[in-house]
Amino acid sequence: MRFLGLEKRDAKAAAVDLSDPAVIGWLGGVLDGGVSEETATTCVAVLACIRVRAETLASLPCHAYRPNGDGGIDRIEDGTADLLERRPNDFMTPYQFWAWKQQSEDIHGNAYALKIRNGRGQVTQLWPLNAAAMTVKHVGGKMAYQYAGDEDIPAQLIHPSDLLHFKGSILKDPFEGESLVRLTKGTLKLGKEAEQFFDMLLNNGNHFPTYITAEPGTSTRAVEDFKAQLKGKAGLWHAGETLVFGPGLRPEQNKMTLQEMDFSPQLRWNLEQVSRIWRVPLPIINDLTHGTYTNSEQASIWLAQYTMTPVCKATEQVLSLGLFPRGSYAEFNMDGLQRGDYNSRTAGYLRMTSGGIMTRNEVRRKENLNPLPGLDEPLISLANGTVSEDGSVVNPNVVEPVAKDARSRIAARFAKDGPTERSWEFARTVAAPVVESLALAGIVGTVDEFVEACIE
Repeated sequence: MRFLGLEKRDAKAAAVDLSDPAVIGWLGGVLDGGVSEETATTCVAVLACIRVRAETLASLPCHAYRPNGDGGIDRIEDGTADLLERRPNDFMTPYQFWAWKQQSEDIHGNAYALKIRNGRGQVTQLWPLNAAAMTVKHVGGKMAYQYAGDEDIPAQLIHPSDLLHFKGSILKDPFEGESLVRLTKGTLKLGKEAEQFFDMLLNNGNHFPTYITAEPGTSTRAVEDFKAQLKGKAGLWHAGETLVFGPGLRPEQNKMTLQEMDFSPQLRWNLEQVSRIWRVPLPIINDLTHGTYTNSEQASIWLAQYTMTPVCKATEQVLSLGLFPRGSYAEFNMDGLQRGDYNSRTAGYLRMTSGGIMTRNEVRRKENLNPLPGLDEPLISLANGTVSEDGSVVNPNVVEPVAKDARSRIAARFAKDGPTERSWEFARTVAAPVVESLALAGIVGTVDEFVEACIE
């Protein structure tokens, strides 16, 4: 039988080992008003934030890359990359592994994964360790990790090269991350106590609206008759009927109404505090008290930029240093998280393709559409050149659209007003910058020659 996370032992059994991490965590929770790293998830606000952060990271694909020597990068597809993409260990999917990593990091301040190697020294598994059972030792600039052991991994001293150590965003010192739960016990304790107080208030029966008082000398029969009358008036069909009180019975109003017992402002304040600490926007954890379509959409962008980007960056650096040779690196793909709404996304694709930055088939792949023939070449604006029949760009000329516009304006002015001095003055003003640009492109001529060509 387990009691508060500890096994209840026989009275004749040995005393509880105070060095046991579970015992330490339970005692810490008792001394801190029931809030500890082990009990923090019983707070609804904390649990909501932990789920958002862990599930968001777990939903992002993680890949490994290396430079290809031609100025580009190639995706790594070997056993080490498979640890990130397909199977970190024999019992967890990548989604489960990254969710565990973020949960441990947020609750304990640190997450540890042991590198399991084969006979050739290659890392074949990333095995999760209990952060509460880990002690970081550092003497004279050298580090080691003392693990107390669990059901699968025996107690041992672990070298840093055999471990991936993910630290939380707030550091206790250069060697360990600090638990957000430990840093915010005061806020979490207050929220937990508010929930417990309201629960006890209801369980103790102090939420009734009215009650009946009996004056001295009131007969027992009168009280019993009144109880029977109450039972007889229950249900839909007796709604609104008048009750007749017997001699000596008087109804009283509870001075503390249900409205006065409303603890929702206190609970909301606690939710806001936890949301600030864990950097999760309120609309993301389903608090739409002041939610609109606009701020809910911006909340998703805020979550990506200011919450998940730092988490991904810190995780990527640990993976790159601990698993891959110099120059290679791991990266989470956040495109799905930052893709935005449909209109914004398609407008961005249009700018990328019209500028020649992306091909149309690259856009189709991002939208999970099959490629189409003829869409693998980048587009280029006709203002920057002409396109031949085979699709290639020839004779780029950025001045041509401007010159064409100038010719039409000058011709229209002369057709309207004739060859007056004012028409020539207007024409020379419009033609001067065009002629200068044509000269830079190798086409030499005077301003008046350009004007005369426009008139003709």
